[in-house]
Amino acid sequence: MEVKQSGHVAGVDPAHPALGADPPVASTPRGVDQGGVDVLFTPTAPTPAFPIGAKSDPYEMYLSDIFTATANLAGIPALSLPIGRVDGLPVGGQVMGRHFGEAALFRVAFALERALGEAAHR
Repeated sequence: MEVKQSGHVAGVDPAHPALGADPPVASTPRGVDQGGVDVLFTPTAPTPAFPIGAKSDPYEMYLSDIFTATANLAGIPALSLPIGRVDGLPVGGQVMGRHFGEAALFRVAFALERALGEAAHR
């Protein structure tokens, strides 16, 4: 499996051996249409986690989960994992795969965890 990067993830060296030796390549929507993408990496939420009790409006809390709706509506496998912290609050990344592509999700998540190191999980 070839790992391509369409954006920059703070603290991740795209040339890190866990992510593959190829330099980052911008993916295009056309590549998705042609089936050339094994997984997509997105934020789990549009913002870092909020402190407990900071939001009480159900609509605001729903919007915090908006990025996870894509996989649910498409019926594809996805997993979320911690990728760091902002102002002490956790930030999650989500990996989405093809139908029955769970093995690719686990390989990408494992490589990302190794590349980010333990600091992302504290």
